[in-house]
Amino acid sequence: MKVGKKQLLAFLIGSVLLLTACGGKKADNTYHDAIAALPENTYSATVDIGLDKPVLLVTDGVYDDGNGNEAAIYCDVYYPVGKKIQKIGSVESMGTAYPIAYSKDGIYAALDRGVQKYNVDTASGKLVMTQMYMFPIMQRGLHRTSVRSQVPRRVYR
Repeated sequence: MKVGKKQLLAFLIGSVLLLTACGGKKADNTYHDAIAALPENTYSATVDIGLDKPVLLVTDGVYDDGNGNEAAIYCDVYYPVGKKIQKIGSVESMGTAYPIAYSKDGIYAALDRGVQKYNVDTASGKLVMTQMYMFPIMQRGLHRTSVRSQVPRRVYR
């Protein structure tokens, strides 16, 4: 059987595409069923805060932050505990000027003069506040308190 150049080229391109697709990263379906079970008019986001799995943030209230982004001031936090997706806590900021934020090392909620940082304690399966910084107005500087140490420290400008 004689194979033409076009057929050979089509076979090679198809093989490359197939091998490329097989080596791609698979989507994380951890929260697929949990998201599907959410009530109507509920918003969710999966965010990476540096754990083995992303966390699922769920709220029923969002607003436009003025830059075209949907933001929330409160949310419930879900994470796999064992083989089950569980609500492990809630996070709330103090108003629309302080939306919930996240980074590779935690979830942040702002107060009128402070910030709270939350993370997942994977051993207990709970959301825990790992740090809190309070910034009251003082004459000589700012006041910072760490939840870990409970020792107030002044930060001078």
